[in-house]
Amino acid sequence: MSVIVAVRSALLADAAVAALVGTRVYAKKLPQAVTYPAATLELISGDPGNTVAAAGTMKWSRVRINAWGTTYATAEGLAHKIEAALNVKKSTQGAVRLASINAQGLRDFYEPDVEAHYHSQDFSIHYSYMR
Repeated sequence: MSVIVAVRSALLADAAVAALVGTRVYAKKLPQAVTYPAATLELISGDPGNTVAAAGTMKWSRVRINAWGTTYATAEGLAHKIEAALNVKKSTQGAVRLASINAQGLRDFYEPDVEAHYHSQDFSIHYSYMR
C-alpha cells in the first residue's frame, strides 16, 4: 500500500469527510463527469529516510489534497473537514503506519474548465511500512 492509498483510507475512515464525499477521493485528477464535492490526492515530494548505515524505516512525504466543490463554501467546508481528519493524527491503514501528519498552508482556487472551486493544502507525513 502506498502512502497515497493510506491517506485516502484515513480520509474515508473519517465520518465527517465520508459524509461529504462518499468514496469520491481520487489520485491526481478528477474523473470526467465527477459528482461534487470530491477530493484529489497528489504526492508532491518525499524522502526515503536513508541513513549513512542503511535505508531507514521511517519515510517522509508531502501530499497535496485538493477539496473540490461547485461553490466556494462547499470546497472550503470540505477542506476544513479534511484538515480536521488528518492534522496531528496518527493511524495505521493496511500495512502503512501514519506516524505524524501535519497540515501546511491552505490556498484557494477556481478552475474555469470544470467550473469548480478548490482548496489546496499540503500535508507533511512521516510514515513506515509494517513488517
